[in-house]
Amino acid sequence: MFQISCEKFDTYYADKWRSKTINDKARLDTLNNLLESLRKTDNAYEPDVRVKLLLTNTDGGIDTVCLDDKITRYKNASYETSVELANFVQQ
Repeated sequence: MFQISCEKFDTYYADKWRSKTINDKARLDTLNNLLESLRKTDNAYEPDVRVKLLLTNTDGGIDTVCLDDKITRYKNASYETSVELANFVQQ
């Protein structure tokens, strides 16, 4: 068994991934609140990535969020994946 890193996600899922664009301000605010409410962890565990989000900021910068059912990597830090975030990305 092997683990899929955030860097390898695009390669491994090249023919399986789907794209979704969220432009609705209320949904973007919900996503932002979910990310801000995540509990930071010092766990060195790297997620076996099943979801990768690319968040384009108003200044054109892109933040990457990678997660599995346990850990979310965001802005070079690890957080516990919340049920609410997992449910949001599955919608």
